[in-house]
Amino acid sequence: MIPYKYTLLLQKERVIAFLSNDRYITGIMSKSVRRPNFTMEEEVALADGIRKRQELIFGKFEGATVSKQTKNTAWLEILAEVNAVGPVGRDDDRTLNEVMTKNKNMRSATKKVESKNRKEINKTGGGKANIIELTESQRLTLQTIPESCISGIEGGIDLHESPGKSLRRLLSQKCLYSYLVLTTSIVFS
Repeated sequence: MIPYKYTLLLQKERVIAFLSNDRYITGIMSKSVRRPNFTMEEEVALADGIRKRQELIFGKFEGATVSKQTKNTAWLEILAEVNAVGPVGRDDDRTLNEVMTKNKNMRSATKKVESKNRKEINKTGGGKANIIELTESQRLTLQTIPESCISGIEGGIDLHESPGKSLRRLLSQKCLYSYLVLTTSIVFS
């Protein structure tokens, strides 16, 4: 058996590698090509697919029922749904890595918007609250985010707050016991 010999062809700042029998392997480009943005339909399909399979994707491994293989299968089903609603005639579909990264970014952006909306609602003073309207994909994504990820743990203490501010917050919540435990641990440590 004769090993393949590679030949390089330069074409407008692109290097195209192909085999000696003229079968193309892959285009190796010197410049990175920017992928198209996700359309609203693709974002909605992604968020809806995650919502339908959230127990499987974000749940714990449970031996025979939930394994890495079943999670990967769920991600591949979501990928197929996203590619099904993508622009018709596109040569290259979305990859699994792109879809997973987009999910992570959508969750982060949704948490940020919802957190700002909640802060805006709780503001005091006159005037109308400037609430940011959630898109359809953000509303679907919000259904998969636990409440503690948006508003924090109930009764938790922010360690990065100034001591006076956290003391005022504890006293305003009538958590005197927490204050006593906190000051006692500071005095004895």
